[in-house]
Amino acid sequence: PCCSTLENDQGQSSVYGKGQGSECEKGQGSVWDEGPGSECDQSQGSVCGQGQGSECDQGQGSECEQGQGSECGQGQGSECDQGQGSECEQGQGSVCGQGQGSECEQGQGSECEQGQGSECDQDLGSVCDQGQGSEEEHGGGRPLCL
Repeated sequence: PCCSTLENDQGQSSVYGKGQGSECEKGQGSVWDEGPGSECDQSQGSVCGQGQGSECDQGQGSECEQGQGSECGQGQGSECDQGQGSECEQGQGSVCGQGQGSECEQGQGSECEQGQGSECDQDLGSVCDQGQGSEEEHGGGRPLCL
């Protein structure tokens, strides 16, 4: 469940009621019911049955069992072992050593230590000490350490 008062109410941040952030109820964010966001039930979201979102069972999403998704062996999804996905060990994914993915140690990904990603220590990331990232309060948002 999403809270409109949690973290951000509007803007490009995650964990808010609406907007272009992740963990939104609707729009282009993650953790919502439908739309092109991540963790959606259907459409281009993640944690959905299928589509172009992350955490989908199949398709071009992250955390998919097959296709170009994340949490797969390879492909362009997030949480893959390698490729252009997030949470990959290498490439342009997140949770990788480097690259443009989310949850990378460096680069333009989310959950990076530096770069334009979310959950970074600095720059345009979410859960960062400063920047335009998701899970921030607004602008320079508060740090949210893992």
